Amino acid sequence: TGRGWVFAQFLEVLKFDIVLNIPLDRFEWRSFMNSTATSFNCSQDRIRILDLQRIFRGPGRRLQDGITEMTKVTFELVEDAPMPTDAEFGVVADSPGALNISLGADLVPPDESTIQATQAMRMLAAVLEERERMRQDCVAKGEVNCILPVDPGYPISSFQILALPPQNEVIINRKTCGVTESGVYFCVCEKGWYGELCD
Repeated sequence: TGRGWVFAQFLEVLKFDIVLNIPLDRFEWRSFMNSTATSFNCSQDRIRILDLQRIFRGPGRRLQDGITEMTKVTFELVEDAPMPTDAEFGVVADSPGALNISLGADLVPPDESTIQATQAMRMLAAVLEERERMRQDCVAKGEVNCILPVDPGYPISSFQILALPPQNEVIINRKTCGVTESGVYFCVCEKGWYGELCD
């Protein structure tokens, strides 16, 4: 009719490949979603399964030659984004959202919450990569109770991060600096931030 409108919200994601030591017909997506969400301490609606593949690994070419059937799951974790505000919806006059609702040239720069979400996801990716490195070292030593990058509810063969949000060029400054009446320069961290995280 020409009177409707569409709101598109772009969210940052972490994309993963995980290979499970189970055949595809034993994979239950509800169990995977529940275990993975619990492992990430997030709601299930932030986890999306993108692809399932049956793969085979082993020394031979046939199952009787030692080939093992496994399941590769490609999934993503979506950022925990707040609900859009009226200004972002474009229903507030002269707001950035209103300017861009018609695909205007003035793009809305990322706000601090968006930048913090991106940084948080990149930090999570670094932690997951380190945990996977530790798991591989543990398995190589023949140990059994190894740390997992994420617990999908099934034994893991491999874990890989395929994509992560790009690094923001805007630097977040979580401290306020000034000069006292006596001329002393000082900086104070925002509440809840300390040390290097405040720089």
